[in-house]
Amino acid sequence: MEEAKKASHGLWNEDDFRAWGKRALKLLDELCGVSNLYYTTFLKIHHEALGVGTGDIRFGTHLSLCISILKSVYKEHAGETAAHG
Repeated sequence: MEEAKKASHGLWNEDDFRAWGKRALKLLDELCGVSNLYYTTFLKIHHEALGVGTGDIRFGTHLSLCISILKSVYKEHAGETAAHG
């Protein structure tokens, strides 16, 4: 999350963005599983972002959506943990 907050279109290296996506997908898998809508939506949007390229102005929108998904999963998971803890 910290990496994403500091970067926008034109500042990401494609390999770095790809690696960030892999780490995010691993986290999503651990928290909610690969069949979860968050996981599949993140995967689709991340893939589309790679398609438009990190230098494209549309990349920022895709990045924002990816971050929103991660935040939603984090909030839901934190809420579930608090309810069970």
